Amino acid sequence: MKNRILASFAITVLISISMSSAFVFSQDKDSGSKKDSIIFITKARLDTSNISFDGKWKYHPGDDSTWAEKNYNDSSWQSVKNNFRMDSIKAGIWQGIGWFRKKFRIDSTMFNKAVAFIVHQSGASEFYLNGRLVKKFGTFKKDTVKEKAYNPQGIPFTVVLDTSVTQVLAVRYANHKAKVYYDRYPGPAAFAGFKLTISDNNSSILSKTDSTFFLSVLLTIIGAIVLAFAILHLLIFFFYSREKENLYYALFTGSMALLIGTILYTNNSHTVSDLLYIINTSGIIFISVMFASYNLFLYAIFYDKMPKQTWAIIIIGAILSFLIIFIFTKDWMFSYVFGPFLLLLTAEGLRVIILALKRKKRNAVIIGIGVLVFFIFIIFIPIRSILSINLPQWLNLIYVYCGFLSLPISMTIYLARESARTKSDLENRIIEVQELSNKAIEQEKRESQLKIEQEKERAEHERRTKELEEAREMQLSMLPKEIPQFPDLEIATYTKPATEVGGDYYDLMKTEDGTLTLIIGDATGHGLKAGTMVTATKSLFNSLGNREDVVEILDEFNRSFYSMKLHNLAMCMMILKIRNKKMEIASAGMPSALIYRNNPGKVEEILLKGMPLGAVKQFPYYKENYELNSGDVILLMSDGFPERFTATKEMIDYEKSKEILAETGSSSLNEIIDHFVKYGDDWANGHPQEDDVTFVAVKIK
Repeated sequence: MKNRILASFAITVLISISMSSAFVFSQDKDSGSKKDSIIFITKARLDTSNISFDGKWKYHPGDDSTWAEKNYNDSSWQSVKNNFRMDSIKAGIWQGIGWFRKKFRIDSTMFNKAVAFIVHQSGASEFYLNGRLVKKFGTFKKDTVKEKAYNPQGIPFTVVLDTSVTQVLAVRYANHKAKVYYDRYPGPAAFAGFKLTISDNNSSILSKTDSTFFLSVLLTIIGAIVLAFAILHLLIFFFYSREKENLYYALFTGSMALLIGTILYTNNSHTVSDLLYIINTSGIIFISVMFASYNLFLYAIFYDKMPKQTWAIIIIGAILSFLIIFIFTKDWMFSYVFGPFLLLLTAEGLRVIILALKRKKRNAVIIGIGVLVFFIFIIFIPIRSILSINLPQWLNLIYVYCGFLSLPISMTIYLARESARTKSDLENRIIEVQELSNKAIEQEKRESQLKIEQEKERAEHERRTKELEEAREMQLSMLPKEIPQFPDLEIATYTKPATEVGGDYYDLMKTEDGTLTLIIGDATGHGLKAGTMVTATKSLFNSLGNREDVVEILDEFNRSFYSMKLHNLAMCMMILKIRNKKMEIASAGMPSALIYRNNPGKVEEILLKGMPLGAVKQFPYYKENYELNSGDVILLMSDGFPERFTATKEMIDYEKSKEILAETGSSSLNEIIDHFVKYGDDWANGHPQEDDVTFVAVKIK
C-alpha cells in the first residue's frame, strides 16, 4: 500500500529511523494489536520508554457528552481498536462519530505529574481525562460537511494527572469523511482512527521540537540543492540535447526533490484533505522515476546506445506504480513485488558499473563508488527490518544520508568532471583556433608580399611549362614507336614518368643477323635536365647499338657522357643482347634483372655492379652470359617500382619484385606488367608516384 511505501522507503531512506513521530499514514495495520488490558504507568517506566495506548478501547458510536464522565459505566460497550483502518474494521461499526474510553493506572510517583500526550489522527477529536477536557483538535459540526479534521503530527501537549490511582481517558472522535477518502484513495486514506502515546513531558517536548526543526531544515536544504541541480541540468539538456545524461540526471534529482517535498508536506501538514492524499500517493511515482532514471543515466554514460532492457524498466515501473496506487493497495504488493523490483534496478546499476570498470570507462570509479554505497544502503534496509537492527541516532543519520546522497553526489562529481573536461577541450580548441588565426594572418601577409612575385613567377611558370611540355613531347618521341618483331621472342614495354619529363628510358634494336639489342636507363633527376640525358642516350644508342660487345658499348657511353661535363648528371643503364636463346648482359648502376625460368618455375636474379655512366672517367664494366629456354621471361625495370613508397614511407622492396614475377611468370607479358603496375598502385594507396616506373619484358618463344 502507498502509505506503507512512504513509511518503509521514503521516510526510512530520506529521513532517519530516529523519527519517532512518523506521519500518520505510515503505520502498519496490525500495530497496537494488544489485548483489552489496563495500562500501568510509573515514573521509572516513563523515564525509559514511551507508552503506547494503541489497542482495544471501549467504543460506542454516536455522540453524548455524558460519556466523558469518569464514573460512566461503559461495560456494555464493544471493544474496538483506536487506530482502526477502513480496510480492516467491520462494516457498520464506524458511523462517522463515536466515543472511545480507556482506563489506566498510575502509582504515587505520578500523582500530580505532567505527562506528554502524542497524537496522530485523521479526524477531529476531544480528549477528556477523568471527565475534564484537556485538548481539542479540529472542529465538530452538526453539518458534517463543515467538520474539519486536524492531525497534530505528534506534537506533544501537556496533561497533568491527578491523584487517582485509576484514571479514565475518554476521546470524542469524528471522521465523517473517512469512507469518502478511502473510496478515493484506498491506500493512504485507509487509516481513519487516532494514535496515542504518552511520554515524559520535558524530554518529549524538547526531542520533538529539536528533531522536527532539524529534519525540516536539513530536508529543505537537501531538497533545494537537488532541485537546483535538476533545473540546471534540465536547462543544459534543452540547450544541448545530445547529452542525454543531463536529462536523466535532471529526472533523478527532480524526482528526489519532489519526494523530499512530499515527505515534508505530509509530515508537517495538519490539514487532512484531498491534496494531502494526492501528494502522499504521488510518492510512489517519484520513487519509480528516481530508480528508473538512475539506470537510464548509467546507460547513457557507459553505453553507445540504450540497451534492450531500457523500455522494460520503464514499462514495468509504470505498471507496478499504477497497480500499487489504484488496485493492489495492500502491503504485500510493495513488500513482495515493488520492493524487489527496486532492489533489482539497484543491482542492475551495480552490474553496469562493474562492466564499465572492466572496460576501463572514463570516470567509472566515481560513479561506481556512489552506486556501490547506494546498493549496500538499499540491501541493508530489509536486513535491518528482518534482524531488528537498531543503530545509534548519530550512526543512523550517517547511514541514511550517506546512503541516500551517494548517488546524486557521485553523479554530480561525474558531470562536473565531464563539464570541466569539455571546458578544457574547448579552451584547447580556442587556443588552436587562435593559433590558426594568427597563422592565417601571417599567411595573408606573406601572400600579400608574395603576390607581386607570384605574378612574375606566373609568367615564368607559363614559359617553363611550355618548355617542359615541349621537352616532354621530345622525350616521349625518344622512345621507340614500334617494337621490332622477332620470330623467337615476345617483347612488351611500359613506362610512366613521375614528372612532365622523366629520367627513365628504354630502346631496342634489331641487327641484320637477328640479334636483339635492348637497353633500359634511368637518368639522375627529373625534368628538363633528365630529358637532355635521354636525348643524348638516344643518339648514342643509334650509333653504338649495333656493336657486338655490350661492355664495349657501355665504355663508349661512359666516355661520351663524361666528356660532355654534365656535372651532377649521370645515366644508369643496363644493356643486353639476345640471339639464338643466348643472352649477354651488362649493367651500369641499374637494379637487378630477373629471369623467370619456365622450368622449374623459379626466378633468378642477375645483379651486376657498376658505376652510372658519366660519373667517372673509366670503370671496369663486365658482362655475364646466360642460356635461355622456351617460356623463360627476362624482366628489366627501373628503380621506380621496387622503391615505390606509401604515405608512411614504406617501400615495396626488390625482394617483392621476385615474388610477383614468380607468381605471374607463366602469364603473358602484358598480364605480367599489368600485375606489377596494379600492385604498385595498390601499395601506394593514392600516394603520388615519386619516381619514374619502367618495365621491359622479353619472353622466349
